[in-house]
Amino acid sequence: MGCSFVINTAIYEKDHSASSTCEALSFHWVVWWEHCHACLKKQRLPPLSSKSFTMGLKCLRGGIDVSSTLLSFHCIPPFTLHFYTCVHSKMYSACANWTGMMDVWTAELRRAHSWLLADDTYRNSVMKPQRLLGHLEGDAVVEMLKFAPGDTCLTLAAVSPKARLLAELLESKLARTLHLLLDDSTVMHELVSEAAGASFLQRLDTVAWWIEKCGIPLSIRGDETALTLVTLSRLRPILRSVSLSLLVRACPIPTDVVLRLERMDMGGEAFASLSENLSQMVHLRELHVSRCTSTALLRLYQLPSLTTLSIESKVDAEPLGNANATGNPQQNLNGVDEIDMHLLASAHSLQHLGLRSSGLSVVSGFDSCESLSTVTVVNCERLLSLSSLAHAVNLRSISISWSGVRDLGALAACPSLERVAIDTCRAVESLTALAGAPRLREVDVFCSGVRDINGLASCPCLETLCIVACRVLTDLSPLAGAPRLRIIDASFSAVRNLEGLGTCPSLEVVRLDACIAVHNLNPLADAPRLKYVLVKGLDHAALVYPPSLTPKILPAAAS
Repeated sequence: MGCSFVINTAIYEKDHSASSTCEALSFHWVVWWEHCHACLKKQRLPPLSSKSFTMGLKCLRGGIDVSSTLLSFHCIPPFTLHFYTCVHSKMYSACANWTGMMDVWTAELRRAHSWLLADDTYRNSVMKPQRLLGHLEGDAVVEMLKFAPGDTCLTLAAVSPKARLLAELLESKLARTLHLLLDDSTVMHELVSEAAGASFLQRLDTVAWWIEKCGIPLSIRGDETALTLVTLSRLRPILRSVSLSLLVRACPIPTDVVLRLERMDMGGEAFASLSENLSQMVHLRELHVSRCTSTALLRLYQLPSLTTLSIESKVDAEPLGNANATGNPQQNLNGVDEIDMHLLASAHSLQHLGLRSSGLSVVSGFDSCESLSTVTVVNCERLLSLSSLAHAVNLRSISISWSGVRDLGALAACPSLERVAIDTCRAVESLTALAGAPRLREVDVFCSGVRDINGLASCPCLETLCIVACRVLTDLSPLAGAPRLRIIDASFSAVRNLEGLGTCPSLEVVRLDACIAVHNLNPLADAPRLKYVLVKGLDHAALVYPPSLTPKILPAAAS
């Protein structure tokens, strides 16, 4: 059974036994083949044999993944690429088993994406495609596409659903008009409308067959021109997401489309302009509102099924309780003194909450958020306390940056809390509110006012503590005896006291880069599992440590 794959024709050929017979081509396919052959002769390109064409169709119908048998790469003229892409789009349409192949690889991507979403680093990353590909490393097609020239990648995409999907993760490999969107719960196709006019509609035609055939839900992103796409009959049945630029201030989306949407990203004025009863948008699970007006805020409270909510605003406004707020769509969230989660119809289903608002001072009602898992607070200068979060029983991760928070409240009371990140919050001076948190694994503090870390040693699951660029932190001795603490990074801080760290039974790495106040490393000598002490930027001659630490100190002292 010999097999060969000729890349410049994008056809897989395989010797079949005498008992194996190919399905006869219909009259439609014969006419199409004759037309293709004539076009090839005019362009002086290597013709496809009828056997190759028939075998290619047979293989696709049989579910054979042609890309997995790739033997060689060759450069291909642009016309050839376009021609064979068109040929195989026709072949896709005729394949009885094509939908099954598509479903397999779509499901595989969704499973991998869903599994990775449990990791907050992946969920918050702007490089999800690269991380997803990294997760799939070892797959032959993934490795091939990562190093294939763009033209080759396009050709493979023309004959293999798997190669097409993976190529879309490598965004630069295919046209930027269409790519895969990895949101907080699923995988979608994102169609980017760059400009209006015949040229864009012509480009749309080149990908519309794929959008329709693969069955992945569709997202549309752009400015006013994107709104013209939601009315296209070929796209409306699978449209599930709309992302509009801040320049769009009105959103006349047809009612049947709005009620099927699962994801929306737009400005507050556009969101407030929706004419539908938002309580009927039972499928909408992810909402991002920028420049959120008070009117938009009151309307989003009506949404019943949100799992992800992100609100961003910058202009001052009247408080939420002001009766005049509802009558003025220009009012903005920044002037809102309080957000009460009890008012949110989807509080019970909400899993991820993001707030970016300099006017926000109080957020309450988290006892109604039984599913809330992550909270991100950015640029909330007037928000001084997070004590209300103690009532979020399933809260796993909280991230605070560039905010005025001083009081972390009783976050240790959150039974599921695993990660706390604090970035550039100068008012945060103490981490004692985290003392004894039963599941806390990671604390990451950067450029903040922390000086007191008492109580962290009582966190039974704490593994990583990063307190970088905290210029008033001088003492790490409160960490003595921390049972699972593996990594301490105090780089660019004022730390000088390391007493007691040798009693941490799991300690493996201590990073003290640019901690110029450190001189005595002797307390680290007794740590039973210590592997590395990183002291970049320090003068080895000024450090005191026993010979047993010498091989563990990096960079090594100059000989």
